[in-house]
Amino acid sequence: MLETANVTLHDSNAIAFFLSNSQLRRDDDLFACSQVLQWMSYVQNHILPMVYGWVLPSLVSVSEDAKINIKISKADLLCALRKLDDIMHTRTYLIGERITLADISLFTALLPLYEYVFDPHYRGHYSNITRWFLTILNQPQVKCVVKNFSFCTEAI
Repeated sequence: MLETANVTLHDSNAIAFFLSNSQLRRDDDLFACSQVLQWMSYVQNHILPMVYGWVLPSLVSVSEDAKINIKISKADLLCALRKLDDIMHTRTYLIGERITLADISLFTALLPLYEYVFDPHYRGHYSNITRWFLTILNQPQVKCVVKNFSFCTEAI
């Protein structure tokens, strides 16, 4: 929640949008700004639940029933990542030629995936997404926040 003298916001996307600058929001282009919002919504409502469905149960002991849910989340996520990998084949960023909130949103959603379960085998199958992930990870503004990150070397 973000609360100031004049503003109260509860949604993480709304807070990020409010706190970001016009370059990250792409305020200069209504269509690009709409694409930012579309990607942020897609990440929050689709990608993030699948990442959590695969990563979080992998970090703790779970029942056999939960393992079925992990398989479903994993399969759904890998399918979504295949589509994203195809999209990123000719792109450096999700929208246009510079980083936006869309990139930051997807990057933060995928961070636990790359840290805990996306081992070299998986990364090899999704080379465009991995290239994009590395591009975002190596931005100076990201590096000062995401410290001591290490890639998964062996799936849990």
